Formats: sequence, C-alpha cells, structure tokens
Amino acid sequence: MGDTEFCVHVKWSPEEAKLLRELVDEYIDNGQDRIPWTELTIRLNSVAATYEDRAQRTVRSVRNRGLRMRNGINKQKNPNAKIQRCSKCGQPRAGHVCGSVETVA
Repeated sequence: MGDTEFCVHVKWSPEEAKLLRELVDEYIDNGQDRIPWTELTIRLNSVAATYEDRAQRTVRSVRNRGLRMRNGINKQKNPNAKIQRCSKCGQPRAGHVCGSVETVA
C-alpha cells in the first residue's frame, strides 16, 4: 500500500542465507539486544552485489528472513517441538534454504 515500487520475488540463495545467518549471529554474539536491520541489509547487499543475478534485498525482507531463521533455530533447541524437515535434504525446514541440487528430467 504505501510502496510505489514493485519487485520480482527472488529466492534466497544458500550463500545469501549463510551470510545472513553469520551477520545475525555476529550481533547476537556481541550481546546486542536489538539487531540494526538497516545496517545489516546494507552489508548483505554489498556482498550480494557480486552475484550477477541477485536482487537487492529490502530491510523488511532481510528482517523477516533473519527472524524466521532465528525462530527456526530456537525451535530446534526445544526437545518437545515437532520439527518439519525438508524432503530433499532432511534439514529442519524453518528458516533454511535447501542447498540440494534438483535434477530436471
């Protein structure tokens, strides 16, 4: 509604997801209560610019993805939680990007 720009959805690559997780962990490990999502988005986009088919991520998309990944990790730590797994790689689904290669016949 207030946004005048529209962008095409580009899936998160395994490299982007790994980098995002490392950046979020860096802030958490430093004991920060709040994650500066704008700063994190700038850092992520500067690295992602080296890939030619990667779109620039918005602060909202980085925040949503980062929180989803963090919530998935926290859920995995709960021994009573029911965890859905990826049908391709077997990893817990919440917040992960499947790195398995699909073969097209």
